[in-house]
Amino acid sequence: MRVEVKTSLSWGGGGGGRAGRIARHELVMQKTQMQRAALLFCLGLLASGLSQTSARAFDDDGFEGWVKSRNPAELCELFLSGMIDDEDLPSGRAQDPCVGVHNK
Repeated sequence: MRVEVKTSLSWGGGGGGRAGRIARHELVMQKTQMQRAALLFCLGLLASGLSQTSARAFDDDGFEGWVKSRNPAELCELFLSGMIDDEDLPSGRAQDPCVGVHNK
């Protein structure tokens, strides 16, 4: 009595036929989608960690407290770069925070 064992190395269950190619294509697509989802998840975690880190600078007194804690030269630089508006300037400071600041 002779026993013949067939083995298939393709995941699709078919050899090189159309059904086997379709099955392999579906597996590749599933793997690609899983990799894309994992990448997006990691990027989301990274982005949320960065936003939490940058928000910690404002935790105590908020943005106003952070602006008030800047020295005149820093305040002038922030104002000139457009990061803060004249509405955000601390009370008691000139409308132009660069008055009296010597830029080098």
